Amino acid sequence: MGPFSLLIGLFDGMSRVITQLESMLAGLVEELGYKLWALQLRGEGGSKKLWLLIDQPDFSGDIGLRDCELVSREAAALLDVNDPINGHYTLEVSSPGVDRPLLAPEHFRMCIEQDVDVKTFSKTEGRHKHHGRLVEVSDEAIVLQRDDDMSVCIQHAEIRSAKLAPDYAKLLARSAE
Repeated sequence: MGPFSLLIGLFDGMSRVITQLESMLAGLVEELGYKLWALQLRGEGGSKKLWLLIDQPDFSGDIGLRDCELVSREAAALLDVNDPINGHYTLEVSSPGVDRPLLAPEHFRMCIEQDVDVKTFSKTEGRHKHHGRLVEVSDEAIVLQRDDDMSVCIQHAEIRSAKLAPDYAKLLARSAE
């Protein structure tokens, strides 16, 4: 199973479909000149949603509506031909955004020295929610330097969710220039 599967719930029989989707769609997205940041299949029965997060090859986040439309159109055509998902589903393509989810060790590695928000399944250092600068990443864990100068090591298996925590004031100031 690829790194994008970490966003998927652990549903019986779903891993085969996810692996097939990753294989099929990551290649297509790259052929179109983008990178697949994440893939998620949510829901059951007739209310499933296949969600693709795409980015530029340099992970700049510079994705617009036309980029999403192109990938959506091409992905829909490919999915119609191969039909890997049983039943009806909705396809959604979007940018990961400035507060992009961090789902796999490689996502964390690309975000070293940036601020992140992490929620854990069980308490780590007495808390479930952590905010800090990402200072170290291994295949097993991440290390955050919190605002109180404490370092916290969090195992990947303990991470419920994680995302970049951009400084919106700095982003707004930069866009106003």
